[in-house]
Amino acid sequence: MSRPSNFEDSSEDDLANRNDTIEPQRRRLTKKHMIKPKRLAAVQVEPSLFTVEQVAAKLSLSSRSIYRLSDLGHMPRPIKIGGSVRWRRDEIEDWIESDCSKDFKN
Repeated sequence: MSRPSNFEDSSEDDLANRNDTIEPQRRRLTKKHMIKPKRLAAVQVEPSLFTVEQVAAKLSLSSRSIYRLSDLGHMPRPIKIGGSVRWRRDEIEDWIESDCSKDFKN
């Protein structure tokens, strides 16, 4: 492969100087130059675990009543994660659908 004629007569110092001048100037990017990400449709994801407040809201009870029912074994057992207490969403919904009020009767 042959070099172009203008490179054959140049010294290495001349080539280094040419490379410095050939490099394009860097522009400062502004907001108009940035690519904006496309907005995706918001997807509502239901949590797989409920907090005591969420269970209480679903049953229209107080948080304290939920803890009492749980301690008495009248509802699905919670999961303890560190110092937090959570209930599995599917277990709570299944329990509600299977007439949870029968557990409260003596």
